[in-house]
Amino acid sequence: MQAPSESKQTEPPGLGYRAAFTVTLRTAASVLSLTRTAIGKKELAEPGGACPDRLAPHEHYDRLGAQPGSPLLVAGVRNVLSNLRCVAFSHEMSTRHIESHRRIAAVTEEHGYPGRPYHAIICKGGEISIEEFMPDGSLFEVQERLDSVDWMVSGTPVWWDCNEHELFDRMITDAADHSHVWQLPRGNHVDATDLTRKQWTQLQDEFIDTLADDRNTAAERLRVLVDGFDLKRENDYLHSVWGVTDDRRLIIIVANGRLEDVGRQAAALGCRRAICVENSGSSALYFVRAPERRPWFPLVSAPNFRPAGTAFIFFGLSDGAFHVMPQPSA
Repeated sequence: MQAPSESKQTEPPGLGYRAAFTVTLRTAASVLSLTRTAIGKKELAEPGGACPDRLAPHEHYDRLGAQPGSPLLVAGVRNVLSNLRCVAFSHEMSTRHIESHRRIAAVTEEHGYPGRPYHAIICKGGEISIEEFMPDGSLFEVQERLDSVDWMVSGTPVWWDCNEHELFDRMITDAADHSHVWQLPRGNHVDATDLTRKQWTQLQDEFIDTLADDRNTAAERLRVLVDGFDLKRENDYLHSVWGVTDDRRLIIIVANGRLEDVGRQAAALGCRRAICVENSGSSALYFVRAPERRPWFPLVSAPNFRPAGTAFIFFGLSDGAFHVMPQPSA
């Protein structure tokens, strides 16, 4: 397995499109919209994205009981209710739907008693932070300590206050789609082969089998399997990475690159921690000055952009705008 410190090694060319878009913002208010609190992966696999739980961002907005004032920055967090180890909570949804009261939203195949904490962006009283979050008891039980939380979204850690090797272990034990970490095309990808599909499935099986294990145990089992496959790291996938600075600014970076390298871009802008919440065609941002005007158009998107999704966050902009940042060198 390629060690984390070998990040500058040249890899084969990537997917043929580039993105480098970074914004920083302070919010007046923010709301997370979820389609529901639990969903099975099979329900999300319907052909053509016909699953009724995938909605366009303006459809999510129309469902909100408390809509932040415009203008808005709208950002997808569509690994939620799609990938294992990506969970969420919405006070808005919990208040409006009794059956979801203080319940964490998750893919139903996620383990009821996770063996390690999640890496989560948490909004509490309008203040945003990135923390570890471990459910009280079962993942699917009522979480009373969420009473003071506006919303929470977990993702894959790509920058953390730890060394490289610990970061790598945190990352591979949370990244449910192994094509985001290693060059391992699957499904209908043009570069997918029977071998890469088989290896992806074997890694997914091992990932699922270790959901209730501690981080060290799970990482070791994944490392052993990957060493046998002799995989190279993926350096050119598109990721949406979020970080928070010490003065509570939210940094959102949509860029191609190795996960840790996009994390370093967040670090260069003052973030001590950063997580990845979307990838590839799910990655998008919208600036919406007048929500009633439809359709909404994304600021940045991939050629395989998918406008509908299971989860979006709506940020009311306290100063009426967001700020585009120059891309720092990784």
